[in-house]
Amino acid sequence: MINNMHNQKLSAETLTKFSTIPEILYGIPNTIPSYEKRAFNFKGRKSSVIATKIISYLTTTDDKICDPFAGAFTFPISSSIINRKTLGIELDNYSFSFASIMLKTIDYALLEKMFNQVKEKAFDSIMSLYKTSCCEQTNYIQTLYFDPETSEYYNPKPHREIKNKKNIKLYHKCPNCGAKSKQFDLEDEKLLKLVNTYNVTKFPKHELIENSRINITKSKNASTYDRNFSTRNKYALLLLQKALNTLENCAEKDILQLSLIASLTLSKITQYGSSSDVLYHVLREKAQDMNVWYLFKSKYLNILKYMKKYSKTNSNIPITKYLTLINSNYKDILLKPEYKKTFDLIYTDPPYTDQIPYLERHQLYRDWLFYVNKDDRYKLTADMLNNEIVVTNAPSRPNKNIENYLKDIDEMISVFAKIVKNNCNVALTLNLGKKRFFKILSSYISYARKHGFEYVIRIDLEKNDPTQRKQSAWKNTLSKEMLVFFSRLSFDNSYWYIDNQNIEIEIGKLVYKTIINNNGTTKTNIFNQIAKRILHKEVHKLSDYEKHKINNLLKEQFVINDKTSIVSINPDKLYVSIEDNKTLFNKLYDIVPIIIKNLLKTKNKFTLDDIYFEISSKLCNGDPTTMAQIFTNSEYELQIKNLINNYCEMDDKNSYKKKVFDVSYNENAIDISTLEGNEFEELLKKLLQAEGYEDVIRVGQACDRGVDLRAKRINNSSGLMEGYIFQAKRWVSNVGSTPIQRLHSMMQQTPEEIHHAICITTSDYTKHGIQEARNTGVKIVGGIDLIKRIDNVFPGMYYHGLLNFDNN
Repeated sequence: MINNMHNQKLSAETLTKFSTIPEILYGIPNTIPSYEKRAFNFKGRKSSVIATKIISYLTTTDDKICDPFAGAFTFPISSSIINRKTLGIELDNYSFSFASIMLKTIDYALLEKMFNQVKEKAFDSIMSLYKTSCCEQTNYIQTLYFDPETSEYYNPKPHREIKNKKNIKLYHKCPNCGAKSKQFDLEDEKLLKLVNTYNVTKFPKHELIENSRINITKSKNASTYDRNFSTRNKYALLLLQKALNTLENCAEKDILQLSLIASLTLSKITQYGSSSDVLYHVLREKAQDMNVWYLFKSKYLNILKYMKKYSKTNSNIPITKYLTLINSNYKDILLKPEYKKTFDLIYTDPPYTDQIPYLERHQLYRDWLFYVNKDDRYKLTADMLNNEIVVTNAPSRPNKNIENYLKDIDEMISVFAKIVKNNCNVALTLNLGKKRFFKILSSYISYARKHGFEYVIRIDLEKNDPTQRKQSAWKNTLSKEMLVFFSRLSFDNSYWYIDNQNIEIEIGKLVYKTIINNNGTTKTNIFNQIAKRILHKEVHKLSDYEKHKINNLLKEQFVINDKTSIVSINPDKLYVSIEDNKTLFNKLYDIVPIIIKNLLKTKNKFTLDDIYFEISSKLCNGDPTTMAQIFTNSEYELQIKNLINNYCEMDDKNSYKKKVFDVSYNENAIDISTLEGNEFEELLKKLLQAEGYEDVIRVGQACDRGVDLRAKRINNSSGLMEGYIFQAKRWVSNVGSTPIQRLHSMMQQTPEEIHHAICITTSDYTKHGIQEARNTGVKIVGGIDLIKRIDNVFPGMYYHGLLNFDNN
């Protein structure tokens, strides 16, 4: 789980609501039901169970849901099943037809009758193409394994499907010997030679859109439609289509037609053991050729099962009452006036860079319907190709590159902003490739902010048991499927953009540099600088909106002294894109123990990529360069690994919590080095009270950022009550001179009230930090002394997990 749970732009209600999602999904496997896999030939299917859980949690029965990239319509169906009014839009005419036809109200008796009519007309003719024998008993080939390049049928290269040289899987078990397979023989060769003479000139053989990513290439002679179809299967498919053409046009016939179309994948010569995901492989050996009737009947039965599962809602109402399906480009529909501010949730699987280009992949299915059935509804038009959001290397589509993809995503989110109600949400299922992970995720977040959304939370979804994933560097493991959530902000609370420029980031950079260059600056000077250098106007010409935005940004990002109006850097904030990478890493490094604690608490174990996912969430500001530079630094990676080793026991797959072997500690003892900042301050407050300090208060988020606690104590020598201020540093890195200087500065501002300044850390101090303490008189307490004091007051209740850790 990755979250954004301290975001000031999100309401407490939103943060609380989303913080519960990991619990809702806990224990739910990210898997696809077998009947769904077997019915659909779609790549990248998503879990309907997870979708139903999320949609049910985020919406009510009165809400409206939209999926602009519906694909196999998993999400719209999941939404409609639980009685949500849902709009599903799909650009691909084949995908749309397949899904929409299967959701129609069907006369199952008529469908069965039509299936039997097709069987009566085509079954015997098709099965005769696959006739074989075993023990002199007639049988049929279900699957034939051979090597295509050498036309080797008798002794093809062995693989797990061929046992004892038996390379034919039989349609029926042999009634005599009980065998389910046999070896190719002279009888089979004779039939094969005969079938290869059959006329298949009506079988499509046109050129496909070339795409090397899915193996449609002219250079390998693999760009024609009929590539990898055997003559036997070509003839069988034509026979089957001829039988279907005799049926009366109706929804029931459409189901049978789609059963044939779904059979095309494995009707090709494919690699042995292939699933329906494989389409355009160029095979030379270890291939399979399957019985077309067997495939057709299997698809028909699986589609039937799917239809009976999803044709009605949980309330036994036809799903079409809640579900509206449209075959179109999403923009052409959603930019209509009637959809403005209509939807309470967009839940979709948007086009991402490493997805399969569906319009090119589905040529096998769509082209059969267009060329063989002469159905113009399935023509692949120039508009469809132009409107598809995709990255593809097809020579005919040179504009579908990463730069234009990002422009399309920017436009997509701008459309979302027009149709989603304020404070409502967008849920995106993504599977970002390793190469572009940071760039694409950051771009999504940046565009979302540009158009009035805020990133809320990311949930990482596991396809397999996480115990199967091994410890590895981030670059080898960033390929998880994830759910990314955004919330629509009100206008006043939205990020401040002018054109494509995030003014908030620009102001942050300017203010940060101004403070550094001038060793602090005033609020008045900041306003003058922002007006002149960013907004290009005089300060007195700033609008009320601009003044309001600037004031809010200064409060959110920096520290302003109420008395002096001096603007200072917030030492606890990550200034991504502003601070140097080492400073950013040191701040992130100090929160790794907290990340480890939370992962162990929620998952009991974790891998290195879990740590990097958590860290990446804190850097998601739209700047992928910063994340990449930090995560590709081998020194930083080694430091994080060493830190994990200090807290955890590791095997080659996971990290587990180390056991505390010291019997003096309570079984539920708390590690002070993993406390959140506020938890650490609260512990110090209790410690000081126990040690005799009075009026101990936590300063919290007040403007005195150099001070976390204040207290009073009687001086035993003078008998006078004296004031104390404390800075709490729950750090891993050693504390340098800057916090000491800041604490001393605070003491000097009111010397009549504050007599002592003390810095307390869980780590230690650098040489410069120790020297600065000596020069200023600030007292310092390191981790070793601190745990001794805590254990003296609260024996066995706390321990320090970093005491033996070398901070270097």
